[in-house]
Amino acid sequence: MIAAPMVAPPMVAPMTTDPFQAAKQLHQSGRLTEAEYAYRQALAARPDDPGILHLLAALLDQRGDGDTALALLQRAVELRPDFIQARFNLARLLRRRGALGEAEAMYRTVVALAPGHIDARLELAGVLLRTLRLRECIAEYRAVLALAPDDPRALNNLGAALLSAGDRPGAEAALRQVLALNPHDREALNNLGNVLMELDRAAEAEACYRAALSAAPQDAQVRANLANALEKMGDAAGAQAAYRQCLAQGRNDGLRLRLAMTMPAIPQSVEEIERCRADAFAVLDELEAAPLTIADPFREVGSTAFYLAYQGFQDRAYQERLARLHARACPALLDRAPHCRLGVRRPGGRIRVGFVSTFLRNHTIGRLNRGLIAGLDRKRFEVTVFAAAPASDPIARAIHASADHAAILPAGLDASRKAIADAGMDVLYYADIGMVPLTYFLAFARLAPVQVTTWGHPLTTGIANIDHFISMDLAEPDDARAHYSENLARLPGLTTCYERPATPMPRPRAAFGLGEDRTVYLCPQSLFKLHPGFDAILGQILAGDPKAEIALLSGSQPQWTERLTARLARALPPEALRRVRFVPRTAPDDFLALLASADVILDTTVFCGGNTTLEALAMGTPVVTLPSPYLRGRLTLAMYRRMGFTDLVAKDDADYARIALSLGCDADRRAAARAAIRERAPVLFADRGAIRAQEELLLELVGG
Repeated sequence: MIAAPMVAPPMVAPMTTDPFQAAKQLHQSGRLTEAEYAYRQALAARPDDPGILHLLAALLDQRGDGDTALALLQRAVELRPDFIQARFNLARLLRRRGALGEAEAMYRTVVALAPGHIDARLELAGVLLRTLRLRECIAEYRAVLALAPDDPRALNNLGAALLSAGDRPGAEAALRQVLALNPHDREALNNLGNVLMELDRAAEAEACYRAALSAAPQDAQVRANLANALEKMGDAAGAQAAYRQCLAQGRNDGLRLRLAMTMPAIPQSVEEIERCRADAFAVLDELEAAPLTIADPFREVGSTAFYLAYQGFQDRAYQERLARLHARACPALLDRAPHCRLGVRRPGGRIRVGFVSTFLRNHTIGRLNRGLIAGLDRKRFEVTVFAAAPASDPIARAIHASADHAAILPAGLDASRKAIADAGMDVLYYADIGMVPLTYFLAFARLAPVQVTTWGHPLTTGIANIDHFISMDLAEPDDARAHYSENLARLPGLTTCYERPATPMPRPRAAFGLGEDRTVYLCPQSLFKLHPGFDAILGQILAGDPKAEIALLSGSQPQWTERLTARLARALPPEALRRVRFVPRTAPDDFLALLASADVILDTTVFCGGNTTLEALAMGTPVVTLPSPYLRGRLTLAMYRRMGFTDLVAKDDADYARIALSLGCDADRRAAARAAIRERAPVLFADRGAIRAQEELLLELVGG
C-alpha cells in the first residue's frame, strides 16, 4: 500500500456497510473530504485493489494533490496492466505535468490495448502536435476519423495540424466538414479563419472570426486574430481598435508589442503615415516604461514592422528600440549556440555558411540568391540552406541541389533555432530579415560566430546579434553608415549573381486589359510600395500625355485595390482616373510579357524595384527612377550606375514626370533608350565578380 496522510473522520451518517461503495457515492455527490476518508478506509482494508487506487487518485487529482495521484495510478497499472482507464488517466496526468514522453508511451499502450479508444487517440495526437511530430499527429487524427468519420474534435484538430504542416487546402477541407455539421462551431470558425489567412483570403477570414465572436464575444484570441485579418486587409485603424479591445480584457504583452508595429498597408495620405508613426512611437514609450514578459514571440507577437519600410523615413531608432523590447520581454531570444561560446572557429576545414530564408524558392529572394549559393567556391566554403519547406518549384529545387546540404526548418521558433545551432555554422547569412516573423526572431540568437544580412529586405534590423549588413557601394549615399545598427559592408557591383530571365513570347496588350492604341506607363510593384506622394507624379504623367494609360498591379488583397482607388480618386480628376488600369496578378512568364509590352516602367519612389527592375531591364523596357535617401529607394539607381547609363534617373518629382513623358510621347527617344538598355544590361546578369566580392568579405569576417 502507498503511504499517504490520513484525514480526520468526518461526521457523516453511514450510507452503506462497504466503504468503497460509500466513497463512490460521496465522490459522485461532490462531498470530497468525506469521500477521501471513505476511500482511505477501503484502501486500508484492500491495499492492492486497483479500482480503489484509481478512484482515490482521481479524487486527489481533483483536489490538487497531483503527486499522490500519480503514485496511486502508477501502482494501479502495476497491479493490473490491462486497466485501460487507469492508464488513460495516468497518461492525462503525465501530459498535464509536462512529461510528454512518458504520456505518449502511456497513450500508446492504451491504444494498443483498446484500438477504438477515441479519446486516447485524440490526446496522443495532441501530444504529437505539441512535440511538432506533425506527420504522426496527422496519421493519428486520420485513424480517429476512420473510426468516427464525423468526430468534430478530430476534424478540427486535423485542420490545425494540416495547417501547421503546410497543407492549407487539406486544412480548409477538414474544417469546412466540421462547419457543415455545426455552422456555429467557434473553434472550427477560428481555425478556418487561420487557414484562410495563410491562403491570403483575409476578407473570408474576417467573416469567420466575426462569426466566432458572435458566439463568444469575450474570446480574446479570436479578437486578436480578427485584428490580424483587418491589418492584412489594410485596415490599420480597425486592427488597432481590435487589439485594444483585447488588451482591455487583460494583459497580453505580445499584443502590446504588435500594436507598436501596426501600420497601414495602403495609407490614404502622408498625414496618416505621420499619425500612425507618432502612435507607434508613443506605444514604444509606454512599453519601455513597463514590465514585459513573452514566452514565445513567434507565437505571441507573430508579426514584424513590415510596412515601416515603405513610409520613407530613417527607421534605425525605431528598429533598435523595438528589438530591445523584444529581447527584454523574452531573454531566451538571445540564446547562444554551444559552438559560439568558444569564441573561435574550429581549426581547418571549409568555412561553413548557412543561408536562412523562408523564401528560397520562386520568389524575389530565391532569384536574388540562387547564383551566390551555387557559386561560392566549394574549396573554401561548405554551404547549407535552411528553408521553410521542401523544394516545390524549379528555383527551390535548383537552390537545394546546388547546396552541400539542404535542411528544412522544423515548425516553431525553438525547434528552428536548435536545428540551426546544431548544424554548427561559421557564418549565418540571412537573405532577408523583417518580412516574416520566423527569420526576424531567429536573428536575435547567436547561432554562428558571424551573422550577416543583406538587401533582400533593405532596411536595418536593429538586432544586436546581426553583425554586418552587406550592401552595394553603387546604391548607398555618403551618410549611409548612420542608417544601420549593423556594420555596413559596401561591396562593388550588385552583390547578386542574377540569372537573366528568358524573353517570353509576346502577348497582345489586350490580354492584360490594356489599350493597343495607348501609351502604357506600367508601375509593376506591389501596391503597398505606392507612397501617397507618388500620386501627384502619376497625375502629372496623365495630364501631360492624353494617350497615357497607367497600369498598376491588382493588390494581393482586394481591399488594397479598393483603398488605393479611393486615394487616387481624391488625387486625380475623374478623366485621369479613368485611365488608371489595374492588371490582374499573373504567372511569371505572363509578368515578363507584361513588362516587355509596356512603353515605360514607372519605378516607385520611396521603395523602388529590385528583382522587378532587373526583369524589366532584361526585357529592354526603360525604367524611370527617382532615388530616395535610403537604400530601399536606390536599388534601380545602382543598376543604372553599374550599366553606366543614368539618363533615366530623375532628380526630383518634376524631373521624373518629364523623363517619363519624354519616353512615352517620343517614339525615337524611347527606341534610343531601349537600344542603350539592350547594349548595357548584360553586365547586370551572371556576375561572377559579385560572388568573388562576397567570398573575400566572408573570408575577412571569419578570419579564414
